[in-house]
Amino acid sequence: RSLTVLAACVLIPYFYLQSSPLWTPIYWNLVFTALNLYWIVRLILDRRPIALTEQETRLCELVFRTMTPREMIRILRLASWETVPQETRLIDRGALLDKLLIVYSGRVCAAVEGKVIAELGPGHFIGSIDYLTDDTAPADIVALEPTCYVWWQKDRLKAFVRKNPELRSALQTTLAIDLTRWLRASWVR
Repeated sequence: RSLTVLAACVLIPYFYLQSSPLWTPIYWNLVFTALNLYWIVRLILDRRPIALTEQETRLCELVFRTMTPREMIRILRLASWETVPQETRLIDRGALLDKLLIVYSGRVCAAVEGKVIAELGPGHFIGSIDYLTDDTAPADIVALEPTCYVWWQKDRLKAFVRKNPELRSALQTTLAIDLTRWLRASWVR
């Protein structure tokens, strides 16, 4: 791209200094130069190093190991953080969820008709089944202690990953790993 810009910078004066300036090639070279400059800047910005905060680094270690830090940051831009006290009901069984959550700190339990079927700690998704299937919540989710979590509006996240196939694939891999942990946790009980 840099060589193309350099070549255009040489060609534009050449076309202009002809006995009668060749405007069509000049305009095309200006268009190609602008386009290549745009992509040069974009590539430089995309390849610069990313500095993660302490929370983002921990979340990457807990959950987003299959994603690059840049992919994780793009998804986290859509997220919100929230902290709830003990015994807060995060999800009601049978409800249609409009959020996807990840436990950042604290513990929650999944219960069906008052019987605890799994305890989830940092790094576990809540609502991943509903996110993938658009089905209702299979269990009540209640905070066992003060809990901090990250959440996304389901529709907004789905629209975003639909436009970014590489992120969609990375998120689906991450959700599959979490669902495997869910199954393993429910078999142990």
